[in-house]
Formats: sequence, C-alpha cells, structure tokens
Amino acid sequence: MTTNTITKTDAARQAAFVINRTVYQPSKQRLISRFAENVRAELKRQHMTQLELAQKSGVLQGNLSWYVLGKREPKLTTAYLIAKALDVSLDSLLN
Repeated sequence: MTTNTITKTDAARQAAFVINRTVYQPSKQRLISRFAENVRAELKRQHMTQLELAQKSGVLQGNLSWYVLGKREPKLTTAYLIAKALDVSLDSLLN
C-alpha cells in the first residue's frame, strides 16, 4: 500500500509563485481568504457537501467548516488533503 505524503517545504513552494525570477508570497490573510473561496467554489462545482469532503479528506467536519469560512488557517498538510480529496492541485486552491 502506497501513501502519498507532502512535506511542509513542498507545500510552501506550491503556495509561492514566481514572476520575473522573484518569488512573491501573498499575505497570510489573503491566502486564507483565497483558499476558503476556492474550496467553496470547488464544493459547489462538484455538488459536494462539507460533510462529504470531510469524510473523503479525513479532516474533521468542524475544522473544515472553519477553513471554508476563512476563519482559520489550515496546516499545509491539511490543505493538501483537502485539495487531494477535491481532486485539484493545492496551487489551484491557493490562487
């Protein structure tokens, strides 16, 4: 049985983007807001409930609710699990 793991460093690299060889990292609150907005949009697009996403990703439903509302920042590994459960890249949820 193979497990997919992501390190904090890998996820941080995905969260940054490069323009003209300069790495820009958006503000923390802006990333949280973008993540929440993109997760909500993806849930709607896939006709999936937060409960279904919580079960599929292994993230507690209460915690997921805070992330979707943009009230809390998920750890990078948690954000990765959510992206994986939605079958999208972490980058697409952060941009």
